[in-house]
Amino acid sequence: FKTNLNLKAMNKATYEFSECLKIAQGMGLFYFTGYGMQLNGKNYLLPIDIDIRDKMDVKYNTFPMQKLFERLKEAKNELNIVILDASHKSPYRLFDVRGLANESSFGSNFLIAHSTNNDTNTVTNVQGGKYSLYMRELIKVLENSIQNHTRIVDMFMQLTNNVERASHGKQVPWYSSSFKKPFCFGKCRQSHVQRQCTKKYSDSTYKGQCKNGIPDGFGTMTFDNGEWYKGQYKNGMRNGFGTHYFPDGFKMQGIWANGTFIKFA
Repeated sequence: FKTNLNLKAMNKATYEFSECLKIAQGMGLFYFTGYGMQLNGKNYLLPIDIDIRDKMDVKYNTFPMQKLFERLKEAKNELNIVILDASHKSPYRLFDVRGLANESSFGSNFLIAHSTNNDTNTVTNVQGGKYSLYMRELIKVLENSIQNHTRIVDMFMQLTNNVERASHGKQVPWYSSSFKKPFCFGKCRQSHVQRQCTKKYSDSTYKGQCKNGIPDGFGTMTFDNGEWYKGQYKNGMRNGFGTHYFPDGFKMQGIWANGTFIKFA
């Protein structure tokens, strides 16, 4: 647990974190709250002593998230959960883009969670509490998931719903998972375990996690016309974060609910 780190301390902390994972080979949990920003599609975390004057300061004087991802990949541990509560209103208004970019090449067995989507700020101050709204709700769902052995993807789905409801729609968290198997704090109960399956439809083929023979969890749907979708499913429908790819290179990446695309991320 580290607080108020400068750039040198942030680098040291993430290095020591990844080195511990190389030895333990278990689950890695990284949580950051503070200021972050994106530049050219890359995310950067801001140390406490930063003075940003231009884009070069962002690139060379902040901590790049890509550096953390590469260190975690080299650790080759079981899985990693990275939570970024870093979209607070930044004191630096040099760039037009707000919030953080969506990481898409972090490797397998990762879950990346953002406290809000990439065009809004988080609700920082919660009446009667010292935490951000996201942190307050994260503590609640985490405690509940440990007691009930809830799947981690379901926990973050519940977190998204809770924060969106509590903020009256002003803050909508999102997450992206590349887990290859179910994960629950305290081990998953048998009823929560999903199996891999292949399911053929009239115009497409699904490969991924299923429950009772129905797409449920993370999977890929490939269509006969060349389109394909990769993302979260619930009860046979797209539900959660996912990306629909088109043959011409265009893609729709965002949040789905009950099979309907509702928001770009």
